[in-house]
Amino acid sequence: MLRALTDAQAGEVLDITAKALLGRQEALARAGTDEAAKAAVPPADEVALGAVALALPDVTDGRLLIGVTALVRATLRVTESATALATPPKERTHKARSGSEEMFADYNPPNGDDRTLHDALSGVVGLHGWWYQERRSALRQIRAVNHVLSGKPAEGRQLRGPERLDALGDGWRSDERTIPGSAWCGRPFWASCGRSPYGPPRPR
Repeated sequence: MLRALTDAQAGEVLDITAKALLGRQEALARAGTDEAAKAAVPPADEVALGAVALALPDVTDGRLLIGVTALVRATLRVTESATALATPPKERTHKARSGSEEMFADYNPPNGDDRTLHDALSGVVGLHGWWYQERRSALRQIRAVNHVLSGKPAEGRQLRGPERLDALGDGWRSDERTIPGSAWCGRPFWASCGRSPYGPPRPR
């Protein structure tokens, strides 16, 4: 029976199982802090197994049904991850900048400070320079570099003089603002790459 399963039928199995699991999540949400109500909600494995059994009534062998259910749940997890990856992130709400604030200065993830990153990576790659506990310059710079490489202008501190916009030569021109200095040497990323001591370069 499983060999004859069409793509449409397989999609229906996934859909039925996903709706059943969503219904379980909604039941848990309705239960809130009521332990008795939460205990009355069946486990996810049981809900998924029942949904697959309903979608595939010809599969009567218990062990086969458990195996199919495991594959269905794995497929749903992969689908969810792929959907999340393909969904464009929500645009950050940009606040007005004074020209003296670094890009992503408000980005402060837990355990994202430079010292924690240094301790996590020091056994994998060679790291040099100063890494300060309370700074989050490494992660902020990664986000800033991704921002400018995607074609968007830098949004950090103002360049010290407008005459630096045309200081690069060879058809390159700097942005009016900068990206953060790096965690390892205190210079902008582009200076670390040997490309620009100012803002990120762009063709004219």
